[in-house]
Amino acid sequence: MSLLYYSRMRFTLSLLPLLLASSLPAHVISVYGPGRDATLIADDLSLRDPKNYGFMSSGSHAAYLTTFFMEHLAAQHPGHLALTHYYPGLVFTDAIFSPRLPAWFRGFFYYARPLLLYFLPMALTAEECGDRVLFNASSRFPCRLSDGEAMPSKTDEGVDVAASSDGIDGGGAYRVNWNGEVVNTGKQYPKLREEGWLEKVVRHTMEAFEEIKAGRVFTG
Repeated sequence: MSLLYYSRMRFTLSLLPLLLASSLPAHVISVYGPGRDATLIADDLSLRDPKNYGFMSSGSHAAYLTTFFMEHLAAQHPGHLALTHYYPGLVFTDAIFSPRLPAWFRGFFYYARPLLLYFLPMALTAEECGDRVLFNASSRFPCRLSDGEAMPSKTDEGVDVAASSDGIDGGGAYRVNWNGEVVNTGKQYPKLREEGWLEKVVRHTMEAFEEIKAGRVFTG
């Protein structure tokens, strides 16, 4: 959870003074899995209980927490900060062929790579993925505007402005798939918003940072 969520938000907050000092709109891109949100364990956000922690639950919590915290930051800094949670697809980097991975795994991708790159749209080279990640800092994903300002429906290049995860066109916090399209929020989000989970996630996250900064162990 530290690697998937907390450290990323902490990096963002720590760099915020520099990001906001820029004369250009600042963009934050977190690469993981925005569409993995399925179940939220309300009484254990950090998945501290070993019975709650697993591959699926950690991905789900990281997606929920990232979505809500990015929406909070985008709303706090209109005109200055845009944030994207990005799923890159299957990317052929050196990590796939790491000797720490099983030989069968490395062998499969070594021989299947040409076929996957040709037939599977979401299979990308590292160079192609890099271009797509950079696209997340384009005008398709703008900073949220201040209240009362109208967001244009298209960029100067004629590309549709993306919808934020809170449903606002150009809202400043985005969930983006490997192909540059928006990853829709799950069915649970309206209910979670009504129950105040955005505020709860922000409060939980800031309490974690305050405890750790004070030299204590966060147990929430």
